[in-house]
Amino acid sequence: DLGVADQDIETIRRLRTINILIVLSVAIMTSYGMFYALYDHAHFANEIIFLAVMVLLITSVLYATKTGRVDLAAWVMIFLGLCLIAVISWLLGPAGGTLIYLVAVPYIFSLVLPKRHQHLIWPIAFLIGAIFLVEVLSDRQGSVGALPRLVQMTFFFASVVGSIILACAVGLVYRWLIERAEAELASEQARSERLLRAILPDAIAEQLKADASRVIAQRHDSVTAVFADIVGFTKRSGDAESTVLALNKIFSTIDKLAADRSIEKIKTIGDAYFAVCGLPEPVVGHCERVAEFALELQSSVHRMAPTEWPDLQFRIVIHTGPVVAGVIGRTKFVYDVWGDTINTTARMEEICSPGQILITQDVAMALPDHLQRDSLGKVEIRDKGPIQVYRLVGRNE
Repeated sequence: DLGVADQDIETIRRLRTINILIVLSVAIMTSYGMFYALYDHAHFANEIIFLAVMVLLITSVLYATKTGRVDLAAWVMIFLGLCLIAVISWLLGPAGGTLIYLVAVPYIFSLVLPKRHQHLIWPIAFLIGAIFLVEVLSDRQGSVGALPRLVQMTFFFASVVGSIILACAVGLVYRWLIERAEAELASEQARSERLLRAILPDAIAEQLKADASRVIAQRHDSVTAVFADIVGFTKRSGDAESTVLALNKIFSTIDKLAADRSIEKIKTIGDAYFAVCGLPEPVVGHCERVAEFALELQSSVHRMAPTEWPDLQFRIVIHTGPVVAGVIGRTKFVYDVWGDTINTTARMEEICSPGQILITQDVAMALPDHLQRDSLGKVEIRDKGPIQVYRLVGRNE
C-alpha cells in the first residue's frame, strides 16, 4: 500500500501492482544471485554484480510509488525490466533460459500501464520480440553455454519454473487486487446508498437511481404536514459546537418518533422540523399518525432536552390537504413539497403559543374521537384570512 493514500481506485491498483512486482523481482533476482554464487561465484561474477546493481535500481522505484508518481514508477519499471532480461540473457547465453521471462513481460507490463498508454504495449511487445530474436540467433555461448549439458538443463529448468512462478504470482495477486478494489467500491456504493436514502424517501431514491435525468414531480391529493418549531432557540444558541450538538440530539429523537409512524421528514429549517405523512406513497390515517406524533413529541420534551436547556418547548402546527412534491437540483438535490397546504401550516406557527399543538378544522374532522381537541374559533392568519383552529389537547382515557 505504499503511496496509495488519497489516490483514485485505478491509481491505487497500479501502485499496488508495481509495489508487488518490485518485491517479486527483487526476490527472484536475489535467489538467482545466491544460486550463481553458491555454484561458482567466480564463473558468474559478472551476473552477480549485475543482479546486485539491478536490485538496487529496481528497489529505488519504491521512492516513486511512495510519492504517488505512478506513471514514473511504471515506465522506470518497464525500462529496468527490459534491461534486466536483455542483459542477463546476453551474459548467460540462450542456454540459460532467461529469455522465457520475455513471454510474461507484455502481460505484466499491461497491468501497470495507464489506460491512456495501453496502446503502447504493442511496440513494447515488438521490442521484446526483437530482443528475443537477437539473443537466440546470436552465436554467443554465454556463461551457461560453457557448463556441462546437465547443468545447462538445470539452469534452463530453473528459468522455466521461475517465469511460471512470476506469471502465476502476478496473476493471483492482480486478481486479489481486483477483488479488494471491488470490495472497496462496494463499500463506497453502500455508503452512497445510505447517504442517498438519508436525503430522499426510498421510493424517490429508486426512481433517481433508475434514471438520474428524470424529472420527479408528483401531486398528492391528501397529505398531512407538520411544523415543530423550537421556542426561544435564537436566544439560547451559543457557540457553534454546542448549538449543533443540541440540535442533533433534539432532531435525532424527532427523527425516531417520525419514522415509527411512517412520517417523512422533509427538512429542518433553522430550528424548525418540517415533515409530512402520506407521501411519496399514500398512508392510511395520516392525520391521526401526525397527531399522535405531535402528542408524543410534546410528552418526550424532557428526554430530548439538552442539559443546559431544561425548559425546552415546541410550537407544533398541523394541516392537511393537497401538495405537489418533487426533486429539485442535480448536484445538491433535495426532495421538497409545495402548495397552499404547506403555506397555511407555516403561517399558523405565528399564532401558536409555546407548548401548544394547533390543528386546522380539516385535521380535527379527520381525527378519531379518542384524540381530544378544543376549538379556538376562527383566527386571523397572515395572507390567509380567518380560519377555524383547534388545539390538540391529548388522548381521552
